[in-house]
Amino acid sequence: MNINTKSTTKVSFGSAALMVVGLLFWNAGQAAIPNNGVYTGCYLKALGSVRVIDAATAAVCTLLETKITWNEKGNQGATGPQGLPGAQGATGAQGVPGVPGAQGATGAQGVPGVPGAQGTTGAQGVAGPAGPQGPAGSGSPPHAIGEHYQGGIVFYVDADGQHGLIAAQADQSDKLDHIQWVDVGGTLKKTGATADGLGAGEMDTALIVAAQIGDTSAGHFVANLAANYRVQDNGTTPCTGSASETCYGDWYLPSKYELNLMWTNLADSDGDGTNLGIADPNNLGGFFGSIGSYWSSTESSSSEAWMQNLTNGQQNARNKGHEASVRAVRAF
Repeated sequence: MNINTKSTTKVSFGSAALMVVGLLFWNAGQAAIPNNGVYTGCYLKALGSVRVIDAATAAVCTLLETKITWNEKGNQGATGPQGLPGAQGATGAQGVPGVPGAQGATGAQGVPGVPGAQGTTGAQGVAGPAGPQGPAGSGSPPHAIGEHYQGGIVFYVDADGQHGLIAAQADQSDKLDHIQWVDVGGTLKKTGATADGLGAGEMDTALIVAAQIGDTSAGHFVANLAANYRVQDNGTTPCTGSASETCYGDWYLPSKYELNLMWTNLADSDGDGTNLGIADPNNLGGFFGSIGSYWSSTESSSSEAWMQNLTNGQQNARNKGHEASVRAVRAF
């Protein structure tokens, strides 16, 4: 046994002394077992004896004794050989599943399979309703210059002979009561009716009526007279409004170009440059020769508009207050 003295010198005891010390330790230990495992004793060298004291009670050694301390436990021995492995324990419970990983990228598309065989043809569906009837084909007989058709006389046909222009069979102004281009009592003004050519008279007429209809309450001027013309299919009977009659009311004052076509194809159908009046067999439109000036819808200025003499074909611009005849036309 190694025992530390107060001066930390080692003191060796013989076997007999150790026995005495052991007894003393045992006796002392019964009375003072330290809590920290460190014993305190007083060694008397003259007798070779050791007595255990309780340090917790402030006991001290005498002057002839040496204070010593020692541990209850000795130094740890060397590690022994490893024992045999024990039997394998039972398998533990399965742990909680981990969080699923991210979805992997889509794989490459596989090779297309062989096309399947074509299926059998299905039953035919129910036939749909018949569509509306289409317009008349080009097999319809073409119209001709001088033909009485749709309330008037044809004086122009297009290339396929199915469309063209018709002049009224008679004047809309009485042969003894000519009419002004401007409304009676109205003011001379620009109406914007300067268009010329095929179909231009329809637009000119609408512009004239819109510009002059409010000038007076009478509304007595050439464009308004032509626009208000209504006649049945025979070209002589005025419309009555009966549902059984065929009535044409889409008439207008001809443009300068259209008025000249009336001269060429109706008033002077033989091309000799003259129209002798009602008695002239080549006057297909029945234009009056003695008073043969007719208004067009084409104006030349704020004060003048174009007219044409259908006895000799001459065209000139005259003051809108001048009186002349009116012959309405329509398209078909």
